[in-house]
Amino acid sequence: MRPTTIVTVLAMLLPAACGGSESGGDPDPGDGESGRLVAEGTGAVHTLDLSSSDPWVARADADVYDAVAVVLSQNELLTATDSFGSAMVVEVADLETFGVVEEFEWPYDEAVGRVNGLAVTGDGQHMAALLEGLGPPYLEVVNREDLTVVYSGLDLISDDTMTWTPDDELVFALDLSHEENPDRWGAIGAVPLDRLHDAGDELMIDLYAIFTRAEWDAGVGGVAVSPDGSELMYTRGGELWVMDFAPGATPHQLTTGPIYDGGAQFSPDGAAIAFAAGDRDFATETYVIPNHRDEPLFIDHGQDSGDEYLTGEDTLVDRMLAWAP
Repeated sequence: MRPTTIVTVLAMLLPAACGGSESGGDPDPGDGESGRLVAEGTGAVHTLDLSSSDPWVARADADVYDAVAVVLSQNELLTATDSFGSAMVVEVADLETFGVVEEFEWPYDEAVGRVNGLAVTGDGQHMAALLEGLGPPYLEVVNREDLTVVYSGLDLISDDTMTWTPDDELVFALDLSHEENPDRWGAIGAVPLDRLHDAGDELMIDLYAIFTRAEWDAGVGGVAVSPDGSELMYTRGGELWVMDFAPGATPHQLTTGPIYDGGAQFSPDGAAIAFAAGDRDFATETYVIPNHRDEPLFIDHGQDSGDEYLTGEDTLVDRMLAWAP
């Protein structure tokens, strides 16, 4: 049986920023962008070379019930496969060849039936998984070196997308509806790795963005953190938002329009953002936009007319995993 954790949620009341970070600037996205996008969707992991006109290429299988994560510093793609009553298997593939170089079993828990999300620290040493058994999905963090469980508990994470900051804070969307406070119905929270190590029966969570019931019910998730750890991005109501990674900072809306924008990642320098747009049940489009602080950019099907750059139409990807240099 996994331990029960008492959660202490901290709303850190620091002075609010007057907007997002200005570090992103307004670069001209599109042909000037370089690097390689790694994304998932439609049962596969795909790559796109931004410096060429080549389309997305499917490189590795990723079943709809698998959870995947990229570790750029180690040039790795990790894929966790559902256990369904047996040990969950994690495959490690080379991010260039996509050949499997390592395979290991997650510490076995007979109550685990499915893995919903996976996130790995920048050095590749700690893995966080959102696991599902007989009850709500819960968080488990494992030390990859010796496959020991660092933490198990917290069944309030509401979205499959989790991420680690460069300073090893785990970031996620957090359901607070049990508090029955319509002014604080959900949040984006973070927990440092060392706090997870020392959690015991109580885990303190720092809140970086807090949402009313109406805002939360519109849908919040898809968290991402800039490579330097200074900015936080998420999807709310089908639009992209960015803010300083500081409690109480004011979020800025990046996109607007009739289609869903999500699955976003920052460029290596944080100046641009790549995301999938469209109906998540069908083929999507891939856009790159500047990490701006102007009016939200209007995004609609097939457009490529200004600050938005359409990198792929009718693609099979719905979530960016990484933007590699």
